[in-house]
Amino acid sequence: MSEADRDFLALQRALIGRYSLVRELGRGGMGVVYLARDVALDRPVAIKLLPPALATDDARRAQFLREARLAASLAHPNIVPVHAVESSAGLAWFAMGYVDGESLGARVRRLGPLPPGEVVHVIRQVAMALAHAHARGVVHRDVKPDNILIERETYRALVTDFGIAHRGGDRDPSDAAQAGTPHYVSPEQAEGAPGDARSDEYALGVTAWFALTGRHPHESADVVRLLVAKTSQDAPPLATAVTNVPPRFAAAIDRALARRPEARWPDLEQLAREFDSLQGPPDPPPVVRAFVRTALTLGDDIALSAGVALSSLGVMKILMMGSSFFDGVIARAVLGPTAGIALTFGAIRAAQAALAAIDVVRQGRTHDDVAHAVSREVREREIEETPAARAARRKEALTFGVLGAVKTGAALGLALTDFAAWIWLPAAVIAAIVPALTGMKVYRLLRPGVGPWPRWLQGRFGKAMFAMIGRVTPRPAAHQLAGTPTMLALGGQVSELFSQLPGEARSAMADVPAIVEQLQREAEALRARERSEATDARLATIATALETVRVELLSLQAGLRTIPDVTMALDRARQVSLWIDEVLTPLPEITPA
Repeated sequence: MSEADRDFLALQRALIGRYSLVRELGRGGMGVVYLARDVALDRPVAIKLLPPALATDDARRAQFLREARLAASLAHPNIVPVHAVESSAGLAWFAMGYVDGESLGARVRRLGPLPPGEVVHVIRQVAMALAHAHARGVVHRDVKPDNILIERETYRALVTDFGIAHRGGDRDPSDAAQAGTPHYVSPEQAEGAPGDARSDEYALGVTAWFALTGRHPHESADVVRLLVAKTSQDAPPLATAVTNVPPRFAAAIDRALARRPEARWPDLEQLAREFDSLQGPPDPPPVVRAFVRTALTLGDDIALSAGVALSSLGVMKILMMGSSFFDGVIARAVLGPTAGIALTFGAIRAAQAALAAIDVVRQGRTHDDVAHAVSREVREREIEETPAARAARRKEALTFGVLGAVKTGAALGLALTDFAAWIWLPAAVIAAIVPALTGMKVYRLLRPGVGPWPRWLQGRFGKAMFAMIGRVTPRPAAHQLAGTPTMLALGGQVSELFSQLPGEARSAMADVPAIVEQLQREAEALRARERSEATDARLATIATALETVRVELLSLQAGLRTIPDVTMALDRARQVSLWIDEVLTPLPEITPA
């Protein structure tokens, strides 16, 4: 049995009745993080455990608990909340909010450098979260992309991992050297000074640089050389590393990366306010964002399909006028379907946009939500626009236009000659398609963005379209929280573990499925009742019984328990079921004689 499995079982035994562990999410030098479910509140949480091997070290244990208590003292929408902290029975752990998403670091490693609008959105939120912590005397000291989580559905940024944070006045001079990650430590930290709020600001500047470029302002595989570079060289201006960043944003990040702390922003709240003018409307719901991104490219796609269709029909007409009857039939047989395929593509794209609009209405969203999402999308594209980018696009448009004209002329010339069909026919197809493709490419280069569609979607056309969809599409009566109730999740896990046992073990505990099913039914019946302390206590008792059976089955698989041990847990679960059944059974009515 591995050490990871032993840690999992030890923690689950300590949490029975309160939290149900699901799986390990990750592990680092100072802890292991598990996905779990809060039994009482029926919600997912993340639980961070200090490995038992480290929990015996008083200094490590104290540092771990300090992280939890510092984070628990902060209440901000962009800081991962801590729900509970506990140290007992040789274990130290805390429960915090579960963020369904990925870290900023993982996102950059997966997608590469991010668009400026996206980075502005994330860095502003993190700056506000750190400003909140600084106002309460808490300095993070390890701000980096891997400690910034991005929520999948809302794209909200949350700061986590206050593992080496300190509160003003509680600083330990001996720990200055361990603070931070080399690429993100400030020059003063590199010289051995303790980090403060301005060090967090510097680290946030490096984080923004990394998110935009995929690399760091100072790069070196050797840590000593890296730290020397930080203390002796200014960070290069951001605009020299990436060209599509708004000058105001680049200047703000450059100031945050100043070598001297006094040259940086006075505080992160001022830095966040500097980003306000670059920040668009609030984040749209995911379903609305998906529709808007589909709809804003729809016009170009329809124009492209129509252009290919018209070019195909035009070239076909020219060939039929100047060719033999046989060649004209071939031209009609090839270029006619080409036009049909192009029109079919346009129709499919229109249908996709219509289905996305229906999905928006089905989820209870309105035209106002779409209008706000359009504003945000347009704003993000404007943020990425710079004079250098415009000049580069004009040059590219000229190149594409000239090459497209040459290709079209050459192809049309071949198509009108007396060559064999296998020569002039491909040339005719090229002559039909290239003008439309070239025209659309040049248009997109000279007119970046989304053309007239934003005005149409935000105006009367959009209102009329959503009004019509709303009349034929049913709206949901109410939005329900997603997720599997705790009892169903626990019951499913017990059933899965039971199915994995050898046949002899399953035969010895054949009533496991029936007990699980009975407890789940009783839990649903209790949930249907009016909520009270007594009902909550009974639900917790059912959860404890199911969790105990699950842990015993896991231990049986690991060779730490025997079948009689599991049978005892089943007997207790059976007794719980009988007790709950008595509570749910109404007393018989007594009729007077």
